[in-house]
Amino acid sequence: MTTDVIAFTPKMPDIKAVLAGLFAGGPGLGVRNVAEGAVVQLCAADGRPLVSVEAPLLVHVPGELQRLLGPEVPAPDGPFWWTEARASTRAEEGERLAGSFAGRLAAILEGGVWPPEVAHTEVVPVASGPLTALTAPAAAPPAVDVLTDKAAVIIQDRPVVPMSSWLADALRVATEEDLALQIVTPPHTRLTLPTRA
Repeated sequence: MTTDVIAFTPKMPDIKAVLAGLFAGGPGLGVRNVAEGAVVQLCAADGRPLVSVEAPLLVHVPGELQRLLGPEVPAPDGPFWWTEARASTRAEEGERLAGSFAGRLAAILEGGVWPPEVAHTEVVPVASGPLTALTAPAAAPPAVDVLTDKAAVIIQDRPVVPMSSWLADALRVATEEDLALQIVTPPHTRLTLPTRA
């Protein structure tokens, strides 16, 4: 299962803010681009992806934050930047790394984080060891949690699942490989029209 953590900030995340976020795991981790540069991955020394960060999106629509994440999320005044980090259970530190990345971005740019309880700014040490869970291989698209010879499975636990660049990338790869694409959600989750289509 993956964990999505979203930083929403009034200012565009510049290179210094993103670098501060990417140092959430300390200087021993690597960084690489995937999905034709739309996603940056924070990787362990052995190359396994720990956190995938999508390029920031500028949101102009009033109320969009509450529509996608719930009415309890405090609305920023005016347009804001939406930066999404996706952590996989391939590493038990993944969720804490994503929370630290988003927390650092929000602290520097005076924004907020969803879900708020995962936000922090501490360095998260990454253990090096064998993987124990059945997960997608490192070469799989960032959105894919489990990859079999028949299907690419994406697990989402959020109020609304939008068509993100990594979900579009997973759909492209599944189509090219003649795989079914399955999105697993809790009963309360809604899909946006582009995701459903």
